[in-house]
Amino acid sequence: MSTSAAQSFPQPVATTPLPSPMPMPAPVPAPSPTPAGVVRNSAGEATSRGRSDDGNEPPINMENFDRITDFFMWDSDDPQLFADAWCAFDAPYARPIANTDVAEVMEECLKFIRTECKDAKHDDFQITLRDRYVFRVHRERTIGTDQLCLRRVTEHVPRLEELTLPPFWQEIFLSNTLLEGGLIVLSAKPGSGKSTTIAGTIRSRLEKFGGICKTVEAPPEFPLQNLWGRGVCYQIPVDENLPREDQFSKPIRGLMRGYPTGMPSILVVGEVRDKETAAECVRAAVGHLVITTMHAPDVESATRMLCGWAGQVYGEMVARDMVGSALRIVAQQRLERIKAPTADGAWSRRRVTGDLLFSRGGNTDIGNMIREGDFGSLLGKVKEQNRMLEKAAAAREEVDAFLDRLSPDIRKDGNKPL
Repeated sequence: MSTSAAQSFPQPVATTPLPSPMPMPAPVPAPSPTPAGVVRNSAGEATSRGRSDDGNEPPINMENFDRITDFFMWDSDDPQLFADAWCAFDAPYARPIANTDVAEVMEECLKFIRTECKDAKHDDFQITLRDRYVFRVHRERTIGTDQLCLRRVTEHVPRLEELTLPPFWQEIFLSNTLLEGGLIVLSAKPGSGKSTTIAGTIRSRLEKFGGICKTVEAPPEFPLQNLWGRGVCYQIPVDENLPREDQFSKPIRGLMRGYPTGMPSILVVGEVRDKETAAECVRAAVGHLVITTMHAPDVESATRMLCGWAGQVYGEMVARDMVGSALRIVAQQRLERIKAPTADGAWSRRRVTGDLLFSRGGNTDIGNMIREGDFGSLLGKVKEQNRMLEKAAAAREEVDAFLDRLSPDIRKDGNKPL
């Protein structure tokens, strides 16, 4: 068994899904009452071996290690502090890993980080343990002992059909209509599965249509650099040594010169977080399918923020016209946990819920609303379209014909003057 050297990665977007425990000079006492799924031995030590009395939660062990998404532990050699290590695993609360066979792996991981990664250039880096377990590590500088936040990096890139998306989302993300290019914005809070939805979209579209995809990420979260059917994907991590406003926008400008002509093209931008990135995403969406994310509470806010940022570069009127013409999908995504049996015997699974707004561009109701700055009216369109999506999914409608009806071209239909 071997452990690879740490790889320096740029500063990622904060994605810690659960709050860090308050640092204490002494070990944090075990919670009381004991959470479901955790039992205690005669010495009062927490253990997750076996199932809890209610039989609902799976044990934390190496057999289901892949279902643990995050680990949190103190950056210390003190074994008492290591006893406070915990993980996020099939529950909305912390589950301790003490006295489980998973603890042995994480002790090895901690030792490697403290020896090989002590002088890491940044507080964010990636390691590979035992040639198979990949973690993205964030060192959190707390007021006491530093904490290590480890996110599992999965080796599996899902197809869209493997995800539990809302009605008709999969069909829309895979539609022929998007071959014309345009902008897709996924808006959600951290830990809501945005990256998973994007990875599924990339793999599924490349396998279906071929072409080329390039990603600009901070850092890459899925191993997408590969051949996928008739298509190929290349991943470019941002250089955090650049000024913040250039970290995404500069590589985007370079990548646009490297797409071949005559084949489907996708550009993935990890996050829009400044005016320069917003402006480049809107500009690149002419002829290319651009997929990006934002942190916004709803569809209306995401659209307003995008126009506001791009407006600082192009001017307000020009930016609204460009966004109105480029925007194809704004999806507000949420991830909820439901109690239901799954194929592998799990007691729960997660599914995506949310709202989706689709537009064919500037010659539509939605395009005109954006052009005129009437963002408040988008809420009504979201509700209307979501009802139509549910009916279309139930009726198994053909997606491209449905999208023509969902967002008709006003100029073609002559329903309303431009």
